[in-house]
Amino acid sequence: MPRRKVPYKEGDFFAVPLRTSGYGTGLVVRTVKVGGILGYFFPGKYQTVPALSEVQDKKPHDAFWIRHFGDLGFFNGDWHVIGPIPSWNRADWPVPSFVRTDDISGKHYRITYSEHDLDQEIECSLIEKAEAELLPEDGISGYGALEIRLSNLLDA
Repeated sequence: MPRRKVPYKEGDFFAVPLRTSGYGTGLVVRTVKVGGILGYFFPGKYQTVPALSEVQDKKPHDAFWIRHFGDLGFFNGDWHVIGPIPSWNRADWPVPSFVRTDDISGKHYRITYSEHDLDQEIECSLIEKAEAELLPEDGISGYGALEIRLSNLLDA
């Protein structure tokens, strides 16, 4: 069965329903051919889906969380595209390095992905804990897990 046309594109702000109440907001910064997104997420909760004018001035340093996640929330109608960032430039919103921690050894690794293909890991290097604490966590969340985590982060 062919995949439906995706309702979002790089540079689109979107609203995620929180499990407690209201909405959180994110920005699509990269897409993966088979249903994956890298998003920057911003502080603040909204009681309704915000207008583009309420979020359009966000900058990369405003993001408090960066995550790779699945896009089913858009297709089931729970997530809403708010609109595009004015003058979208993907170079302004880089793919960061991530941290992966081995559960058994406790060692931390900096993981770097290709700017053009989030499925392609191009570097994995051992790092110290201090550096690890500055990097976003590696991994992919399903849309439900992302809603729960974003709710917890915004309610904290």
